Amino acid sequence: LGRRYFFLQYFNSGMQGFATLTPRLITIINVGEVLITYVAYAAIAEKSRDYTIATFPWSLSFVNSLGAHVIPWIRKGYNPGAVQSLVLMLPLSVYVLHQVWKRFGVATLIAGLFFGSIYGHVFALLLPMRLIKLGYLNEAGFAIWCSISMVVFPA
Repeated sequence: LGRRYFFLQYFNSGMQGFATLTPRLITIINVGEVLITYVAYAAIAEKSRDYTIATFPWSLSFVNSLGAHVIPWIRKGYNPGAVQSLVLMLPLSVYVLHQVWKRFGVATLIAGLFFGSIYGHVFALLLPMRLIKLGYLNEAGFAIWCSISMVVFPA
């Protein structure tokens, strides 16, 4: 508890050489993509009155909380981020996704979950991390890739 970037060791060991997370990539993801994406999508949803886009970042949080933290905690034991995911991100994401489902239907929920699982995690995050590992992309390219795929493209 309280160790800076402790998640790096856990994540990198779980990736078994597929990709490597660095402190700079964590900053790009958490500040550049997560914080900006949540605010941008909320503003777009409010202005357009189409709340489908609001499901995107929350479905990403749902899939990340459940798949990367809560389920592994149950199966293998505590991991960095598990408590925050269980107490904060999972309940908030379930609440938002439930509200969107009630108001806009299951198709909106499915679109959001697709974005949060396959598109958001595989295409927008893991693929460029793999390209960095293979030497085809640098951290600046990662930031551009994430910005286009997470903020610009879905909007």
